[in-house]
Amino acid sequence: MKHSKDIATLEEIVEQLEALNLGGLFKDLVTYAMYRMKGESIVDAEKLVGDVFEKTVTGVRNWNKAYTFKHFLFGSVKSLVSQYNDQFGQKVMDFNYEFEIEELSVPGKSNSTDLEDLKKLLTQKLKEHVPPPDEIEEMIFECWLDEITRPREIAEFWGLDITEIYKAKKRLERKLGPIRELLNSRTNE
Repeated sequence: MKHSKDIATLEEIVEQLEALNLGGLFKDLVTYAMYRMKGESIVDAEKLVGDVFEKTVTGVRNWNKAYTFKHFLFGSVKSLVSQYNDQFGQKVMDFNYEFEIEELSVPGKSNSTDLEDLKKLLTQKLKEHVPPPDEIEEMIFECWLDEITRPREIAEFWGLDITEIYKAKKRLERKLGPIRELLNSRTNE
């Protein structure tokens, strides 16, 4: 990707992050996110701000140096809240798409066969969703089940462009309701 002179490089972003009081900045961004999210939980706000930082350092969101770095971060939080509200109807969706498969195994019975059966069951449940997941969504889900959760790692694993991964990840997150229900029912047994 070719950078224009106004788009910051990763080195410039790192310089800005090192120069700032990250603890205070994070707290301010979380407070702003909660305000924009109209009272969602602080955990959701923290996850959203973490998502902004991740997208900033991975190059998904580009800082135009015509604005201050802080202005860029606050604008990114506002944009991301709006994006999630548009997609999920005034309710920021749960960002936690990582599945803790090991926690679902029965004590004393934890063997690889049970884990593989559970992975197959979860994959089948996902494929039953209407509309069904596309190939990239299935690839991402497979990575999540194998505890590969970072978009950049998934992109490198499958040899895909990271922007494709982010777009597919957002589509996939909308299809996870039945899987979460299945996981919750399995943990309550």
